[in-house]
Amino acid sequence: MAAEAGPTEPLRLRVALVGCGRISAYHVAALTALRDVEIVAVCDVDEKSAREAATRHGIRGCYTDAVAMFRETRPDAVHLLTPPGSHLPLARLAAKYGAHMYIEQPFAATEAEARAILELAREAGVQVCPSHSRLFDPVFAEACRRIQAGEIGRVLSGTGTLLGIATGKVKRHQGLRTIIERFYQSLRDGLPPPVSPEEGVLNVRLMDQIKQAGKPFRKQRPELSLQRSATRPRPGAGLTW
Repeated sequence: MAAEAGPTEPLRLRVALVGCGRISAYHVAALTALRDVEIVAVCDVDEKSAREAATRHGIRGCYTDAVAMFRETRPDAVHLLTPPGSHLPLARLAAKYGAHMYIEQPFAATEAEARAILELAREAGVQVCPSHSRLFDPVFAEACRRIQAGEIGRVLSGTGTLLGIATGKVKRHQGLRTIIERFYQSLRDGLPPPVSPEEGVLNVRLMDQIKQAGKPFRKQRPELSLQRSATRPRPGAGLTW
């Protein structure tokens, strides 16, 4: 009598990363925690960065040419971790090879380019997920809950100060791990991504509007002080990038 076949293991999704900057390490950590995902390649125009990332994380594929990476590894999905001006040409490559896209923010350099990315994905039949990982951070989720419950009244403006990293109360990039996990689950289940690609377009539109209004974006380090501000924030305050 033949033995009954056990449950088959799901096919592993092949994933590639383009861009080996600081954020790439957090993407690798999130991906390696998923049983049905295999990182097959990393790519960066800086060969040293690509080589160091591949060696550090035990990734076999190491490239400086994205075209060669797509052609030789044929990933099921790709994480675009490069500056926003490069996202559209890389999205063209991903669409050409039928790879789903997880795109770090900013989603694109302009709203027109963001729309073009969505059209490429639609024509290729692939999913696109903007990396709005803060939506999945516990502190941000709690803030949204309180706003929706009406606990703090009508919101006119807001500022954000990242205190969890300094106090240890919130694991760093916890939201990133959650959104990546949900993205790959959505691919498995044939469902839309956890963040609509339209949200990425709207985010870029907001940046365009602020730039046109003459307010520059700037990077802002998380504050380490627990002091409360003595002044009430003016409308529009805290719009930093």
